[in-house]
Amino acid sequence: MSGLRAQLSWFLRGRAQTTATLDSLSADLRALQAKVERLEQAVERRHVEEIAALRASVAEVTDDLVERVNAVHDRVRALS
Repeated sequence: MSGLRAQLSWFLRGRAQTTATLDSLSADLRALQAKVERLEQAVERRHVEEIAALRASVAEVTDDLVERVNAVHDRVRALS
C-alpha cells in the first residue's frame, strides 16, 4: 500500500518537482554558456591585441634590419 502511495505521490508532485529542477538546471546551464561565450570573446580580443603587438614589433625589427642592410650596401658601393 505504501508503494502505491509513493507512486501516486510522485505522479502528483514528483513530475512538477522534476520539471522545476530541470528548468532551474537549464537556466543555470544557459547562464554558464553565456559566461563561457563572454570569456571566449575576451580571450579572442586579447589574442588579437597580442597578435597586433607582435606584428608591430616584427615590422619595427624588419624596418631596422632593412635600414642596416641598406647602410651596408651603400658602404660596399662606396668602396667599389
